[in-house]
Amino acid sequence: NIPRTSKVSLSSTNFNIGTSITINTNRASSSFTHTAVIKFNGSTVRTQKSIGASYKWDTSELYDYIPKANKATGTVTLTTYSGSTEIGSSSVSFTANVTNSNPTFSNCTYEDVGSISTQLTGNNQVLINGCNSLKTTISTANKAVAKNGATMSKYRLVCGSKSVEASYSSSADVSLTLDNVTSMTFIVYAIDSRGNSTAVTKSVETWKDYSDIKIKTD
Repeated sequence: NIPRTSKVSLSSTNFNIGTSITINTNRASSSFTHTAVIKFNGSTVRTQKSIGASYKWDTSELYDYIPKANKATGTVTLTTYSGSTEIGSSSVSFTANVTNSNPTFSNCTYEDVGSISTQLTGNNQVLINGCNSLKTTISTANKAVAKNGATMSKYRLVCGSKSVEASYSSSADVSLTLDNVTSMTFIVYAIDSRGNSTAVTKSVETWKDYSDIKIKTD
């Protein structure tokens, strides 16, 4: 009998991280054992020894190797042994995808910090259309939390055609301000290191229209 190198295959070569994938050895002899080296995104994830016919692999460990992207490629290299004798190796490539990993983020507060507008209304929860300074604050209690190996990057405030960004902080409140907004609805995005985001949409509870005074002569 001529020993033959086992030909590795995967139950799927394009999968979402977190899926259980079977590494099949397709061995020519039931006496063969194998070592699988899994590499992903340029790093060695694990070396699994003493595999017989197959190995069930929990791919959740891949999240930590892809903190700045939603997709990357890897390989499984299988080395075949007959007893202690190495027969040969075979490899298979795979693509793994990040899904369902947007940050956890659900709340922020707002106020008008415009010196003129707050004098006119006497209430920082009231905004005057086009004459205001909208400030949103994400407190440490409401801070966004990244998921599955990502880290938080920044916040973005969008109101109408205007937007502004601020760096994320886990230990301090973060505020963003836009002057003279003309829409009573605004959106705050929490954005992680992969570029994934979660949005919180809010509407100003009290919105006042404003028009310039026009002086007319008879």
